[in-house]
Amino acid sequence: MLLSAFQPIFSLAHRRPVGYEALVRPQHQQRGTISPIELFQQGSEPEIMSLDRACRLIHVGNFKSLNPANAWLFLNINPRVMMGTNHLGRLFLADLLEHFQVPANRVVVEILEKEIADEGMLVEAVKAFRELGCLVAIDDFGAGQSNFDRVWRLEPDIVKLDRSMISQAVNNPRARQILPGLVSLLHSAGCLVLLEGVENEEEALIAMDTEADFVQGYHFGRPQTDFEAIQSMLQTDLAALNKKFLHHAEDHARQMWTQLDSHRTLFADCLKHFEQEHQACDQAFGEILAHPQTLRCFILNGEGIQLGENLEALSHEQPQSVRFDPVADACSADWSRKAYFRRAVSNPETLQLSGPYLSLTDGRMCITLSQSITWGDQQRVICCDIAWEGVGHMMTASTTPGMGHFNDPALSETGDAILTA
Repeated sequence: MLLSAFQPIFSLAHRRPVGYEALVRPQHQQRGTISPIELFQQGSEPEIMSLDRACRLIHVGNFKSLNPANAWLFLNINPRVMMGTNHLGRLFLADLLEHFQVPANRVVVEILEKEIADEGMLVEAVKAFRELGCLVAIDDFGAGQSNFDRVWRLEPDIVKLDRSMISQAVNNPRARQILPGLVSLLHSAGCLVLLEGVENEEEALIAMDTEADFVQGYHFGRPQTDFEAIQSMLQTDLAALNKKFLHHAEDHARQMWTQLDSHRTLFADCLKHFEQEHQACDQAFGEILAHPQTLRCFILNGEGIQLGENLEALSHEQPQSVRFDPVADACSADWSRKAYFRRAVSNPETLQLSGPYLSLTDGRMCITLSQSITWGDQQRVICCDIAWEGVGHMMTASTTPGMGHFNDPALSETGDAILTA
């Protein structure tokens, strides 16, 4: 016997379920519940085709009975069946939806792309479902051999990020920093993003920070075969979670300012030295270079060209840095494309703070303080790189604060903040 279980998919913006993923729950007369993997593991191609169609039949029928208001049905189609999707396969799904009077635009076909090697047949299958009127989602993206080439080729409506992405972000600061960028890249490719496998509140808060569109996982609702239990999942309170997220972001902002307080004071003192036109650079930067978290200081002209070599902090000279010797000499380097330069020249006499990024000159994570000043009759941008790897949780775009705006951070699209000196 085959049963349908439905797991809710929540929109973080709408604060309610906007879809349900249909999952098969096979029941054996002697053995009880068996896994879906075991169900599809054995059998010939015709048997697999029949099983897949049977699953779609009960899922669509039960979804119609559940009748959730204006929600999608997420349907997994077995990869082996997907590769055989042709005119008859398309007609089966079309007839099924027509029989139960479920509009095709209410169905999201999930493709487990890592299990499909034939690119041409995959493209044709996606085209067939899209012509029918269904939406298409790539499932488990980020696992195995997933790649962006298929995102460009298939142009899915939704990309479901694999559970491993959110679990890595919990314990790995660099993975946590990368995840919002991955979501942003998928958005730029025209895809909505769903984070699956969100199992606890900490992961839910990280998911909110990435600006993903949808979430799915045990924290928001387990798969249910009981229709009354499914309806009760509608009571999940995302408003309370959102308040906690804003409070969490505020705490991160305060933590960041606490970590940077001494650097901001030292940077301000450094700038005062430059008011004396002939002040030597080593004297001006002396105190801030002695700070244990300082990596280096450097000066740019009004075009973003570095004047002279980096002034390195002795506390951060490491033997392994010789691996980056070919790019260590930054004299005359052009940093005009960097946000910390562009924002500094656009806001003279105003302290700027970059988001965390990987330094080209030594391959370490850092943030940069910068400020444009007039030195003599020339424009100069004074910069200081600060080590940021392993300093608490790395700030992402939505939690990087603006000075004095803890309740409503003033942010740019790049994750950089403007600080009022």
